[in-house]
Amino acid sequence: MATDEIKEMLVDRYDDTTEKDWKRLSKKKYGKHEVRTFLNKQTNETFWVFGDADDEAIHPAGDHLYYLGMGENPWKRDEQVIVAAFNPLSYWQNDGCLWDQHCGFYISTIYNLPAWIELDEACENQFIVNIPKDKTIGDVKTAFETAGLIFDQAFHDYMAKWI
Repeated sequence: MATDEIKEMLVDRYDDTTEKDWKRLSKKKYGKHEVRTFLNKQTNETFWVFGDADDEAIHPAGDHLYYLGMGENPWKRDEQVIVAAFNPLSYWQNDGCLWDQHCGFYISTIYNLPAWIELDEACENQFIVNIPKDKTIGDVKTAFETAGLIFDQAFHDYMAKWI
């Protein structure tokens, strides 16, 4: 998608903005995907737009919170699995709820998670975390924090009610 088309999408998504309010700060390629960073010059908010020619998604830029715990496998109800959820910090602070967008590729790419962590999307921003048998949930937590994801107790408590 061209920058002008993405600006149109941002204007459609965020009321009270015009195309002139949006400035592209960067563009990076990850295989067939691109991640572009846009600044809203009026609000000083930054957003990442990522995807390929067929699919674009918008996410608030900046730090992301994570939830990590044990939960029920949505496809095999009698099986317990490691479950993760991710949320933009700015969205959590402003709205206190989940950012309802698919974000597995985004989290894996932007945060450069180790190859041994596989995120299997269960629902929007919630994932089953598939790891090798020699790894533990503690190893996943360490990998998340090493990559720059943030643990927040309030977000953890909120997610623990859902999972």
